[in-house]
Amino acid sequence: MAVLLECKNINKEYGDNLILKDINLCIDDKERIGIVGSNGVGKTTLINIICGVTESSSGKVIFHKDNLKIGYMKQSIDYKNIDENNNLSGGEKTKKALNEVLYGKNDVLIFDEPTNHLDYEGSMYLINKIKKFKGAVIIILICSPYGRHIK
Repeated sequence: MAVLLECKNINKEYGDNLILKDINLCIDDKERIGIVGSNGVGKTTLINIICGVTESSSGKVIFHKDNLKIGYMKQSIDYKNIDENNNLSGGEKTKKALNEVLYGKNDVLIFDEPTNHLDYEGSMYLINKIKKFKGAVIIILICSPYGRHIK
């Protein structure tokens, strides 16, 4: 398989705090990977750098294919700007965000702790839906502090 996404020597500092140090990562076309780690170790920061939301202090992210559409399900979901969404529970907002990412004609799918705000049943629904998804997905990155979700 061909390498589609590369992180080369990614470093991220916030003031004097080094959050990410020399992160190197190659992800092949159609590969699914999981990033597991405790809270506060930089999982979301790395995802934000890959998505272009945050700049790295040094290093670079290289996509080896042009015009990729990235679907990114953030860790915290906020739909306050749409009146009909104000009455949704956290779990309902999470399921809505999942469907928007899965069925949004994206080439790359990125999920950051997708089981936030979900009970066990909701978590299993979400994880199974991601596992069974057969769309034209190139990469799936799942960040979770719980290794059991990454299989």
